[in-house]
Amino acid sequence: MMKKVFKIGAWAIGVFAVVCLVLMLICNQIVVSNAEGKVFSDIDNIKYNKVGLL
Repeated sequence: MMKKVFKIGAWAIGVFAVVCLVLMLICNQIVVSNAEGKVFSDIDNIKYNKVGLL
């Protein structure tokens, strides 16, 4: 009886871990595809604002 409960629990944890990894990969791809072309690859191209009196 206890081995069956342990086996079901281990399967549930394994399936949950795989689902979490897949969701992380999908979300990462969505974020990366939305960020394309919006990231500065060269720091010298970033404009800066003068702040203060100087």
